[in-house]
Amino acid sequence: MLYAIPSISAIAIKLVLLWRARQSLLITNQAFLAVFISLLALNISEMLLFTLNLKESGATILVMAYYIFGLFSILSVLGITLSITRQVFPIRTLATFGCLMAIFIAIPGLAIEGTKSIGYSYTRIQGPYYFVVQLALLVPFSASIGLLIHGALRSKSKEIKNKCSVLLICLTPSFVSLFIIVALMQFGFQINATVIISFSINILLFGLLYLEGKYHIYGLLSSLPGTKYNDSARILTQALFDPNMPLEKAKELMDIEKTRYTLELTRGNQSEAARILGVSRPTICRRIKLIESQYTKARKL
Repeated sequence: MLYAIPSISAIAIKLVLLWRARQSLLITNQAFLAVFISLLALNISEMLLFTLNLKESGATILVMAYYIFGLFSILSVLGITLSITRQVFPIRTLATFGCLMAIFIAIPGLAIEGTKSIGYSYTRIQGPYYFVVQLALLVPFSASIGLLIHGALRSKSKEIKNKCSVLLICLTPSFVSLFIIVALMQFGFQINATVIISFSINILLFGLLYLEGKYHIYGLLSSLPGTKYNDSARILTQALFDPNMPLEKAKELMDIEKTRYTLELTRGNQSEAARILGVSRPTICRRIKLIESQYTKARKL
């Protein structure tokens, strides 16, 4: 039962996240909901393997279910990535591929020949075509990582770049864990890494929760040292909470940061930035000089 605690914790976290994001998940993007449900089912399969004293046939069914739910969760993540990067979202293709692979995994003796006890749980006995399952897991995962990197670096939309950056940060631990585990398996190591995968995936879920809120994403980005959002947050925090800073100086700092972001949003269009902020164009020009002055001082430091 002790080994089931991580699974129970992961299930509890997913239920809390699912409840908090329920409206957005149901309305904005069904792929988000598919990820949560697939991962929740995966954790339940995992917990049952830890807690039930199963015969080998029963354990094999649960292990197959674990892989199937894991496959659908990865395909759902690919669906979210396609949606965020505004690529064509081939939901029928992904669903069809997932169903075909689920049937393949469920056929005895192909991908999984059976299971064996490892003391606290069960692990799979690889079948002759187990590598097909590994590829089916790694290829969509790798495609998601590649699309997110491209979106974070090359997208012209600030919103898309930010969403890709957040999802990439939150998805990387799961990808690295899965890649290392698959690599170790290829060298003959017997691994049951469900707990590692489970907790790394929870990082992804927290990222999805941040993507669900319109402004939550900036809160996460501003907490990452070295980013311009972190610099802006530091400046605004000082302007708000430094008791020795005069009100006019604090207001000027906040005006500059707001202007900086608006200019990024309008891709440097000063007239459009002035319209959004409700100020004159000469005011924008003056603030730009202050921004450039700040940048020069920062470089000297």
